[in-house]
Amino acid sequence: MQVLGTDATIDDHDDRVLGEEASVLEAAQQATGLAGWGSDQTFRIGLRKKIEDMLHMAPPQREALRQTLIGTLAIRLQVIEDGRREPAILSETIEQPLFIFGLPRSGTTYMHSLLALDPAARSPLVWESMHPSPPPVASTFATDPRIEQTREELKAIDAMAPGFLEKHPMEPQDPTECEAFTTYHFNTIAIWASFPLPRYAAWIRSGAADGLFEWHRRMLQQYQWKGPRGRWTLKSPNHIFTLPALLAVYPDARLVQTHRDPLQTLPSNASLVHTMRAGMDPAASPHATGRDVVDMMADGIDLAMQARSDPSIHERILDIAYSDTVKDPIGTVRRIHAHFGLPFSDTHLRAIEARIEEDARNRTTPHKYSLEDFGMSAENITARFAEYRKRFAAFIS
Repeated sequence: MQVLGTDATIDDHDDRVLGEEASVLEAAQQATGLAGWGSDQTFRIGLRKKIEDMLHMAPPQREALRQTLIGTLAIRLQVIEDGRREPAILSETIEQPLFIFGLPRSGTTYMHSLLALDPAARSPLVWESMHPSPPPVASTFATDPRIEQTREELKAIDAMAPGFLEKHPMEPQDPTECEAFTTYHFNTIAIWASFPLPRYAAWIRSGAADGLFEWHRRMLQQYQWKGPRGRWTLKSPNHIFTLPALLAVYPDARLVQTHRDPLQTLPSNASLVHTMRAGMDPAASPHATGRDVVDMMADGIDLAMQARSDPSIHERILDIAYSDTVKDPIGTVRRIHAHFGLPFSDTHLRAIEARIEEDARNRTTPHKYSLEDFGMSAENITARFAEYRKRFAAFIS
């Protein structure tokens, strides 16, 4: 038995897994002309978990995932090479980042977008997260050709999974979530949203985090080195699984948890996940997706509550209700700034007001979904999330 990291093992006698791992690593090296994987090999834990699942897939899905792994590995190689060529990147310090986390569809994206409007804030953008190498440069940040490249790639994603951008609007210059770049460490629920990966999902649900936030910090260094600077303002539902690991790397982090009743968030999340899975496999089962979403998010919220049983973690977190975010977005942003002692400028206020007006002009038909669409039941969800709904009743009622 070969042990990698502190919280994951893999059977090294499974020649198929190790053989496929060697194959995708070699393919990425050939694609980039690079071979330096760096000293941190913990990315291979998640990679191998995905490969274990990949070997049980039908040929079309297996090849699609294989190509995704190769592309992801190629980007990791390029980022590591950037650090080798420019060691100053690795000296960048990341101070007091602000993290928003919570169940998917609980308002994390909207609140993140409003906080990111602060001129003093800095959030990773979609385009730089999809194409992080070479590092972005402040002087060309708004005109980088990767912006248009990303725009075309987003169109291709929406063509493959029709309805994705309607349910989860995204533009190249929008703020993006952390899994857009932690995917290069093979530890994110993002890939699980496109492929049913039971072994990998079980590993994520265990709270696995070897090397995760060391890589997270490395990516922020990549973006910050010559790119725009500001107070890092970040978000990801993925962080419900890994709060202790996050604080181990970012002990000065500011944390905001959003809350919304799982009876609303889970079918919405299942609808988005199923859109992605059906793009990869037209025969994907919506009921199977529903089960996967309930299991994943129930375990994730349990891990977050377990972490918050530690007073030193609990006291670091500001809780925000989805209803407050929707009904009083400006007041909610003010509350977050006041809680962490951050100034709230007139410029930021005007930017939020303009965003709210723009949203009102461009309002579209609401994303429709139901529990029954995905084989979910109110009784099961209420039981699975009973402790969460009780503990945070004031924020989800």
